[in-house]
Amino acid sequence: MNFNLNFIIPALQYPVSINDSVLLFGSCFAENIYEKLKQYKFDVICNTNGILFNPLSIANALHSYCDEGFSYDPLLFEQDDIWYSWWHHGSFNGSTKNDLLKQINMSHEVAQQKLKKAQWLFITWGSAYVYEHNSNNLLVANCHKVPAHQFTKRLLNVSEIKNSYQKLFETLHRFNPNLKILMSISPVRYIRDGLHENNLSKATLMLALKQLMDQDKNISYFPAYEIVNDELRDYRFFKQDWVHPNSLAISYVWQRFAETCLDQFTNDFLKQFDPILQAIQHRPLNAGSSAHIQFKKVILQKIKNLQERYPFINVEKETALFTPH
Repeated sequence: MNFNLNFIIPALQYPVSINDSVLLFGSCFAENIYEKLKQYKFDVICNTNGILFNPLSIANALHSYCDEGFSYDPLLFEQDDIWYSWWHHGSFNGSTKNDLLKQINMSHEVAQQKLKKAQWLFITWGSAYVYEHNSNNLLVANCHKVPAHQFTKRLLNVSEIKNSYQKLFETLHRFNPNLKILMSISPVRYIRDGLHENNLSKATLMLALKQLMDQDKNISYFPAYEIVNDELRDYRFFKQDWVHPNSLAISYVWQRFAETCLDQFTNDFLKQFDPILQAIQHRPLNAGSSAHIQFKKVILQKIKNLQERYPFINVEKETALFTPH
């Protein structure tokens, strides 16, 4: 008997390689995948504006990277003696406007340079709800605990998202003609909007993405939402807030991602690197014992073998960790 619902995920036509440069943008789930890619030595950066949830804020961030003369100055404001940006997560803040602008410009430059040469852009939409500041009609990425009465909350419609991303994809293609795009929808339920409202939000995102993919066959989709909420479909795969996937669920999604989105060369590398990752997590009872010294020699040889086959991978940290002193 089969006690869970399995479904076939089509493999990417042009799978991702360990040699590829990758950018990720979007919700906290994008950061979960980023951590896995980073762990396996991918050339990857994530959320250079901080975590972003709605499609239009993500699009605004990406448009800004393609604009050589873009200025963030009009987007900065002061709240309780701290400076913030309407287009950035609260992790971007400063005691002065110049401090904040320096942080933002440094992150902007990194993202811009990476976007110029990247092979892949992963975008994870979280919610179709947006907040607009009443005084200037500015769509904000984060409210930064500014009083709620200063904003109008609304649900984006499918056409708004589709039209925005048609323009974004055209801009990205001009900026980097070799860039491939992989889309996903966050499996996290935003229950503060309400369960029914969350379903409306996710449905809006799915409909908009369907229309975009019908018009542009170069856009790929990874079904993170369906894996967590339809294939796993059990509260044991969630954290105690019952909405965020736990480490077991994230590991399973990563497994499905590797199977369907990474090429065979990269999957072979992952299998050979896994024992080294496991060894790093190992905590010996007696670090000076002959058994542990022999264990370190075995792992060190695995690292050397790995580097011979994949010379472009930096394993200096791992080598130093297992080299006898």
